[in-house]
Amino acid sequence: MTNNDPGNLKPIETTLTEYAEQIKRLVILSVDVPLKELARRLNKTEQFMIDRLNLAKIDDPKIKRAIDNGEIRMPNAFLLAKHWEKRTPQMIKLSYKSFERFVAFILTEKNNGRL
Repeated sequence: MTNNDPGNLKPIETTLTEYAEQIKRLVILSVDVPLKELARRLNKTEQFMIDRLNLAKIDDPKIKRAIDNGEIRMPNAFLLAKHWEKRTPQMIKLSYKSFERFVAFILTEKNNGRL
């Protein structure tokens, strides 16, 4: 194998929140490309892109670490990110719990007009 052989390449580990930030940068740099088209070019769905863009809104380093190390599981992370602007301490606390419990809380908040 030569140095130009792709077999010598090692993958670079990227956390979920780092990946989300890279998607955000790519969207910013591709301002003239619709999100749907950018997703197609990356062989991703538009929802995949939206989920990562929402995740990039999370600006709390502690929460980002919890997402990256799995304390907050991916489905909860995406749901938390979707409602990040209206987060509450209780929402953050429950994001560490099971998906079912977190979804129940989110639905209750929506039904009560808080989300």
